[in-house]
Amino acid sequence: MKHVERQLLTVWLCTKSGEMCLGRSYPYYSLACALRQRMLNFVQNFLNYMTFEVIESSWNTFESNLREVANIDNVIEHHAKFLDTCLRDCIITNDSFLLIQKILSECIMFSVFVQGVTKSIKEKEETSQMEWKSMTLKESQERRKKILQEISDDLNKMVSDEAFATSIKNYDEKFSKFLLDLLAKIINDMSNGLGETKIGNVLYRLDFNDHYRNQIEKLRLSKSMMHQS
Repeated sequence: MKHVERQLLTVWLCTKSGEMCLGRSYPYYSLACALRQRMLNFVQNFLNYMTFEVIESSWNTFESNLREVANIDNVIEHHAKFLDTCLRDCIITNDSFLLIQKILSECIMFSVFVQGVTKSIKEKEETSQMEWKSMTLKESQERRKKILQEISDDLNKMVSDEAFATSIKNYDEKFSKFLLDLLAKIINDMSNGLGETKIGNVLYRLDFNDHYRNQIEKLRLSKSMMHQS
């Protein structure tokens, strides 16, 4: 998951100049930037949940229990309990983990795609930064202005391509679907008393304004109406 986070942060670096050059003029480029942020929000929230709320918390409990052990059997017992707790609360042994894998795979594919189409932009930026070191302030400002114009022209061609728009739209639809499926399953497990209480914290962070809950409810009602008809 840390690898996925790094890839998405690399995408942020790749698209930083594009956001400055294009802004909101191109809806699918804006959608790509918004999707990157949604993906990053999911990955970072889930990573923090696993790291601090599950693993670190369970480790502290494990260390506390070790102070009271009398023999090696007690150590093995507490260690097994620590591992079971981590696996359970990180939902690695739950069906939901398959959905998480799908979400992470979609994040990786999106990252590879965006990094690929913005590769030339990144190369121009890196080259220009090396050149600026030997220039005066005025020369570097003029050079930067020229580079930004070239980047803007490259981005114009890129975001005007229908294939780019189609790809971004597909990534957005798939990511949204997998995320809604995951959150719906967490909500369902919690309502049925099957889910762990800690995983609910992820739900509250990702859906702090009930945006996803409302979408899930709309989908549920839509499916219900289809079955009735």
